[in-house]
Amino acid sequence: MNFKLLKWILPIALLALTANAADVAGKWSGAIVIDDSGGKIEVPIDLSLEQKAGALSGKIGRSRDAESVEIRNAKVEGDKLTFESSSTESSAVMTFTLTVQGEQMRGEMKGVAQGNDIVAKVSLSRVK
Repeated sequence: MNFKLLKWILPIALLALTANAADVAGKWSGAIVIDDSGGKIEVPIDLSLEQKAGALSGKIGRSRDAESVEIRNAKVEGDKLTFESSSTESSAVMTFTLTVQGEQMRGEMKGVAQGNDIVAKVSLSRVK
């Protein structure tokens, strides 16, 4: 393939791939709900996301808590957002898989903490 042609095709292909990705930049607020045998535990959370040059970064933490943690391995593919984070109390990695629906995101958080599998429902709304 001609190098000049490749020089034009690659940026257009990358633009086409990112054009289909949901715009998730901004502040989001919601809750993580864990439904275990002891009852429901609901934790209000805030998520802040930034998209720059195709890279996604941000922080997640409990609402009204000064400490938040960086998210890692964040990516948006179509309407799916995935990322990982660890709490400040534990090194356990939690994986978030969310579906973006306009001004809402819903999905789940999965991980292992203190030897126990954790699966929680996550729902967030964009803060205006």
